Order: sequence, then C-alpha cells, then structure tokens
Amino acid sequence: MMNMLQKYLLEDFYHYSREIGGETWEVMKELLEFEADRRTVNVTVNSFGTPLNEPDRHDYERKMLYPNFGTLYPDGQTILSGYGPKPGVSDFQTLGTEFKSKSVRFATILQDEENFVYGMRQEAAKMYAKGFEGQSHYGCFYAFYKLKMIELRNLKLIFDTISQPRTAEERRALFKSVTPLFED
Repeated sequence: MMNMLQKYLLEDFYHYSREIGGETWEVMKELLEFEADRRTVNVTVNSFGTPLNEPDRHDYERKMLYPNFGTLYPDGQTILSGYGPKPGVSDFQTLGTEFKSKSVRFATILQDEENFVYGMRQEAAKMYAKGFEGQSHYGCFYAFYKLKMIELRNLKLIFDTISQPRTAEERRALFKSVTPLFED
C-alpha cells in the first residue's frame, strides 16, 4: 500500500512540475526521473525472494508499482518486470538511448549486490546536489529536502554506530557507509 501511495505522489509531483514549466521543470524533470528510475530498480530488487518474483506476477503486480515516467519507462520497465531472480544487468544496455548515459551507473551498482543500497544513495546525493546548479527555480527546495533526508539518515547511522558496543574496526567499516552529500 505504501509503495502505491509513493508511486502516485511521485507521479503527481512530476505532472505538477511540468505544469509549472520553465527552469523548475528542467531541473525537476531530471531529479524526478532519476527518482522514478531508482524506485523502479528498487522495486525489482526488493521483490527477489518474494511472491512478486514469481513469473506469473511479474507482468501485472510488479509493474503496477513502477512509476509511469522516467528514463526506464516503458521499455526498461518491461525488461525488468519480465526477468527472473536478478534484473539482467546486461539487459540495461538494450534500453533506450536516453538511458544509456545512466546505464553504466546502474549497471555497476547492480553488479555489487552487497553495496547496492549504498551505491544508490551516493548516486541520489549526486543528483540532488545538481538541483542547486541553476537559479530562479523551485527544484532547489526539493533537492534541499532530499539532501536533508540523506543527512538525517547519516546522523542516525553515526549515532547508532557510536552507541553500540563495537570494536574500532567494526565502527570504521560502518562509518564508511555514510553517504557524502557534496563531493569536491
């Protein structure tokens, strides 16, 4: 239920940004399409080992959770909804020309299953930092909010790491998973 609500919220925000137009639309289009693609990949990866991964449920139930926009829509979503236990990383190369610039990014993240979540967070932080590059648009407020959410997640990770009894090596390993917000 929560996934469906998030999907509809994202789609409504996309349409609202398009109605505003101008530089806001240019900035928000890139940010929201990245978010839609990230959600599409997350829904696919998180469905592994669940009933949503059964072949007869790919087409309808998993596809219902995908946003109806983004660079993966509709060709990439068709490929992702139709494949078994892992979303064939090699199939990202067959997506549309617009997604090819992002395919290297997603393909390398999907190859490292252990660091998938961290890799997606890093890419999201880079995208949201780009929201501050223009002027006279509302996209910077959305980017600011999303970066603050990443910052809160980082602080929670740091506080949890400090409060738990761990060795120094374990703490260093956990601190490496803090998502940098602005890189030089």
